Amino acid sequence: MGKSKKYQSVSDFNLDAQLLGFIFKGSGKVKSIRVATDRGVWAIKLEKSLRSELPALQPGDWVRVRGEKTIDFKKGKSKLKAWDILPLADVGKEPIASPAPKKAPVGKVLICQKSSCCKRGAKAVLGALENRIEESQLGDRVRIQKTGCLKGCKRGPNLVVVPDKTRYEKVTPEEAGNLVDRHFGTVSTEE
Repeated sequence: MGKSKKYQSVSDFNLDAQLLGFIFKGSGKVKSIRVATDRGVWAIKLEKSLRSELPALQPGDWVRVRGEKTIDFKKGKSKLKAWDILPLADVGKEPIASPAPKKAPVGKVLICQKSSCCKRGAKAVLGALENRIEESQLGDRVRIQKTGCLKGCKRGPNLVVVPDKTRYEKVTPEEAGNLVDRHFGTVSTEE
């Protein structure tokens, strides 16, 4: 017997929001986007056909996102999947009167500090994350939380970026700064 859909609700959504950034797959291709509205920050997965035809967008652009919202009442979670993204200039609408909150809800980077990950460089990755967050002036938006085992000890150092719950393995200190930029953007214009 297959999974029951009686605890799920599926509906269309239409959202005007400010683009915060992109979430990439391990291959470097865009998988999702992060947007902000006056009601919070959202991670929206992109339909596969949209990933290859994504319009030229930059963080800070205002966009209209249309897609499907699935609510799982049993787990208490919802998922957004976009099938269309349009820059607001193309829609003929001015930017939303009340912009996204100046301080987005706090994001976290969970990083394993158990012995196996530390032997594989977790302390250096932690230092690189702290430096990049400080350089990017994101200290008020992003926290680093040291954790116990995140499983996958042989593939350490391991970390998880929240609220997206994106997991990374074998992270190097050089990659750590890019992960901060990828998930939280930058405030500073220096590279």
